[in-house]
Amino acid sequence: MSKRLDKIFVAISSYRDSDCPNTLENLFSMAEYPNRISVGITQQNTKEDPECVYNTNKNAGNYNIRYINIDAKDAKGPMFARSLCVTLIRDEYFFFQIDAHQKFVHGWDSLLINMYNKLINDGHQKIILSHYTSSIENYPQYLKDPTSITTTPVICKSFFHADHKNILSFEGASELNSLPEISEVHRNLYIAGGFIFAPVQFIKDIHYSEIGNELLFGFIGEEILVSLLAFSHGWDVFTPNQNITFHFYTRENFPKYWSDTQNYKSEKEKESKQKILDLLYLRKSPLKKFLGTERTISDFYKFGGIDIKNKTINKDFCDPIKKKGKMIEHFSVVNMNSRKKGIFIGTALLGFFIYLVKS
Repeated sequence: MSKRLDKIFVAISSYRDSDCPNTLENLFSMAEYPNRISVGITQQNTKEDPECVYNTNKNAGNYNIRYINIDAKDAKGPMFARSLCVTLIRDEYFFFQIDAHQKFVHGWDSLLINMYNKLINDGHQKIILSHYTSSIENYPQYLKDPTSITTTPVICKSFFHADHKNILSFEGASELNSLPEISEVHRNLYIAGGFIFAPVQFIKDIHYSEIGNELLFGFIGEEILVSLLAFSHGWDVFTPNQNITFHFYTRENFPKYWSDTQNYKSEKEKESKQKILDLLYLRKSPLKKFLGTERTISDFYKFGGIDIKNKTINKDFCDPIKKKGKMIEHFSVVNMNSRKKGIFIGTALLGFFIYLVKS
């Protein structure tokens, strides 16, 4: 593999996140080849917030980290921040979007590339790896004994969220028995914003750097939009067959964009959500220009078992994995609508409320 094909650009959009430096340190320390990794950070802080920097005094190494700094009061939402972050890409071959509060498994960079290469060898071409990752609560157990974590989260299906004009949202994730190799059974449709691994060409195809300007202050609908755009350009989503990162969900008492600013519920935010709704419901939308020509919106609905007219979902992407290997434990992220904050927690997995059902 050429040096360029080894390079990974990790995109992090951080909003006043004190855990970001820990994520950065863990990212490099757990990588097999940290010198092949570049990180781009859209940092949205106040003067009082800690900088998301890598402690070079504590950790030897000259790592490639690039920044776009924005005052927190000028933040325009996660979609806008992420669209800025991708402008920091240079000659990297792979793109890996994560959140600023995640932890990694040993050799995560090689594991991702190996999964990608396995699918390439199986005949797949445009490949995206994505899912809602395991909770940070499982990370101490992983560090103690990596073999003890035997399940991997999978996004099973979507649903129509009545509290947000029936926008398509994801039904959280289910922890299913991890399989030895990634294969066709891991094929999915849905892309989670906190974990996207793909060639940089994917970002170019969907014009990711331009989407943020169309969706100022937007939040709800980001993931279903990216899923649709990717599908229309011929990209296929696969769930990783093993855990790569662990995510700090909920993050109570941490600053968040939607609680810090009134712009979250501004007219601009409503306009952004409406643009996504109009695209999903086949109405006129400025987002149509980002669609590809390889597949249609109708193809997207057909593959996902989505009946947009009757608002029903008839496909569960967890079924092939369940049939391939015995399900040991089943976790479901409960979708909730927080009346207090007026946000849909299930879509962003801000709340990782789970129940356990023994199989």
